[in-house]
Amino acid sequence: NSVVIMWCEKTSILLNSIPIWGQISNYSLSTHNPSVQREIVNKHNELRRMANPTGGNILKMTWNEEAALNAEKWAKNCILSHSHDEQRSISFANCGENLFFSTSIRSWPDVIQVFFDEVKIFKFGYGPIKKAKVLHYTQLVWATSHQLGCAMSHCPNQKMKYLYDENSHIFLKSHFYFHSANPCMYKDEEPNCSQLTKNSGCNNNSIKEKCQASCKCQTEIK
Repeated sequence: NSVVIMWCEKTSILLNSIPIWGQISNYSLSTHNPSVQREIVNKHNELRRMANPTGGNILKMTWNEEAALNAEKWAKNCILSHSHDEQRSISFANCGENLFFSTSIRSWPDVIQVFFDEVKIFKFGYGPIKKAKVLHYTQLVWATSHQLGCAMSHCPNQKMKYLYDENSHIFLKSHFYFHSANPCMYKDEEPNCSQLTKNSGCNNNSIKEKCQASCKCQTEIK
């Protein structure tokens, strides 16, 4: 199986002509299915909340149809390498891309978990702790990524018969940081700000001062 995940975030799965394999069916993998889109987005946000150390400016992921279409187009080629930059751009951003190849069908949560598990060989502020690639992980938890699209394609003529493609947008240049990605410019000073704002709101001056991210950034992951 190969998976193309484009972060713009965009990730797409192409499932045409994929047979039922165990308990996994075409419908349960097709990113044209809104429930699959939600499953993918929710898994990303779940894992992004687990980033260590946690980030007060980590944006909440949403689905992007344009990114998904780009991922689908590339996945259909069944080429076991990354697409060119211009092939994974969307109307307002450039996208990163994660690919996953497999000899058998895998569920989307399983594939996304594989990307995240590179955290085991990653140290914040340092990078990989041994000679290994961790770019799948860093792209998945990149703070300013907030849209994604995915696709999976059946590639019967390849040794790796399934390609998963994930696209997501990542802004690396500071002058794009707040304009295009619109991340939070504030941070929470207390670990329980989410509960404090839920219980008391942000009218309390102490909460407003110490929980600025929770009060001022409603689209962010808390």
